[in-house]
Amino acid sequence: MEGLTSFLQIGAFVVAMLTLYKGLSEYGKNNLFKRAKILENLIKKFKNDKLYIAKRLLDDFEEFYYEGRSIGKDQETDSSVLTKPMTFVHSMYISPLRKAKREDSSEKFSVEDAGKVTTDMVLAENTLLYILSEAFPQVNSFTMVHLDRILRNHVGDVISADEVFFRDSFDELLDFVLLLTYYLRNEIITMREVNAHFQHYLMKLRKNDPIKS
Repeated sequence: MEGLTSFLQIGAFVVAMLTLYKGLSEYGKNNLFKRAKILENLIKKFKNDKLYIAKRLLDDFEEFYYEGRSIGKDQETDSSVLTKPMTFVHSMYISPLRKAKREDSSEKFSVEDAGKVTTDMVLAENTLLYILSEAFPQVNSFTMVHLDRILRNHVGDVISADEVFFRDSFDELLDFVLLLTYYLRNEIITMREVNAHFQHYLMKLRKNDPIKS
């Protein structure tokens, strides 16, 4: 009788362990599916148009703004008919801020650089302003801004509407980074998953001095 009791006890223990294993296995699978869904949503959010401008600038592409352009991808702008003032931003511009306006002759410009104004300027070929004026022949006003200036600490300074356009995209990107940080700290996602999908831009942000300040 004791042998039967021991056998039944062992059997009950085995059944309990199998049930526990099955429960843990199901929990693990459900948790894995939830993590996969969270990661899928993060990837989708990272591809949102609102982040487009910031990612392009961090990748050393030139981006531009004119009144009416949305923060997302370029809406196939017809450069031959665009007349509104344009602002161009790049991380490799030599001057922090340069403004130029066409004078009566389309070949001459009034250029302001570092507070110094030069009038009746004939543009040299292959210069940035020459290339822009050729690409947008109907535009009479150009502003060229270094990315560092766009991302400056604006306390005590005025931020213009064209600068807001670019800064808004970086705000969206930084909000995304804060969300990643929250998920990491709470072990909702892993660093391995973050590195696999977002490492490139995280490193770009880390090396960007205006962002860090």
